[in-house]
Amino acid sequence: MITYIIIDPDRGVQNTPFLKGAIYVERKDYGNYRLTPFCKNSCTPEMIIDNSTHLYIWNHFITTGKTKAIVIMENSKPNNNFKHLTTFMEYVPDGWEFLYLGSGGSCESKFSADYLVSKGCASNSENVEINDYVIKPAFPLLHGGYMITKRGAKKMLACMDSSVDYYLGYQLGMCAANGNLKTYAFKDKLFYRDHPNDGPKKLLTDMANVITGGYNSKYDNRRLGNVLSTPIMTVHKCVVTSWTVLLFFLGILVGITSPSSKGLIWWTAFNAFLQSLEAINLKYTFQKHHIVRSMLLEFLLAMVGYWIGTTVSRDIQNGDYKLTGLNLLIIGYLVFSRLGRMYVYM
Repeated sequence: MITYIIIDPDRGVQNTPFLKGAIYVERKDYGNYRLTPFCKNSCTPEMIIDNSTHLYIWNHFITTGKTKAIVIMENSKPNNNFKHLTTFMEYVPDGWEFLYLGSGGSCESKFSADYLVSKGCASNSENVEINDYVIKPAFPLLHGGYMITKRGAKKMLACMDSSVDYYLGYQLGMCAANGNLKTYAFKDKLFYRDHPNDGPKKLLTDMANVITGGYNSKYDNRRLGNVLSTPIMTVHKCVVTSWTVLLFFLGILVGITSPSSKGLIWWTAFNAFLQSLEAINLKYTFQKHHIVRSMLLEFLLAMVGYWIGTTVSRDIQNGDYKLTGLNLLIIGYLVFSRLGRMYVYM
């Protein structure tokens, strides 16, 4: 038996005829969670509401007599693929517990990385292809809808432990990466997100807010610190974020300007301090070993960037390279943007 659970029907799919008998859930703060220290300073109200609503849905679902549920997100609408759901389900491995019906990362495993996520796909090189219709996603994001079993709901509740640490898509992805939850995704999306305000004008406005607003600015209703923390890809289960890349280039800048033993000591100490701040959150996370590996990767890339910078510095001294005003302007903005992530710990 399958039940449909629709979030905020007035904003999305309330008039779709196949959803007769659906349970409509109001998207709101149910007060059924605890915030991690990171989230207290960095999560927007929208992030908290999303997590709270889904925690409420799972807790409600496990008390019903239903065995499976389809959860449809706000502003999500079924596309032509949805009518083939019954056929697609025949290709899903037995014993599944969580099934993405549309998400970034739920694409063919050979798709190319695109930071702008132009096709709704998050960069991911570790998807496992099950068959022509189904993959086992390594780190899915940007979901539009999903199916969940009663056992999957119980495991998801145990995985999140009623805590809100970041936006919902990221926390679902972390739980999906947990081998304890049997997670799959269709290659073809069955839902799409309807964002009527999206477009070049909105993109330009958002980017202008980021540039002019500094560390207090928002991009896509998120603080700049959250944008910098957004995962770009995974490398052997190490999460690479926007900040990881920026820190690498910042290391190059420091190496160019301070190619000495004092510069090396300062840069090493600075990065060790940053990672110690990250370590504070470890006891509040449910994927500790993944976080530690990501921290080590970030530290390593920062030091590699410094080594590259010292090499470039020697070339500059020999007259082989020349820093331009544009280079300094770009690097200066990267340094300034770092404040967007550092302030959440203050």
